[in-house]
Amino acid sequence: MQTLAIRNFKTHPAQMRTQYDTSKLAELTLQIYERGLNQWQPIVASPNGEGVYIVSGHRRHMAKLLSLALASWAKDH
Repeated sequence: MQTLAIRNFKTHPAQMRTQYDTSKLAELTLQIYERGLNQWQPIVASPNGEGVYIVSGHRRHMAKLLSLALASWAKDH
């Protein structure tokens, strides 16, 4: 298993889910912000000629990016 920067991941073009429950995504974001992502299942990604695509964990990926933005905002305020 290899660890890559989460910001480099791209949504897989075959991802079926296009809509997310925003309240559940916000809840997951806060949980990841408070506890980190290490306690969750890993985000599985696969290299492709055009980048690294997420295979499993699209919602966790979005929540992690939002938690990074939240941490940046909290640091500045």
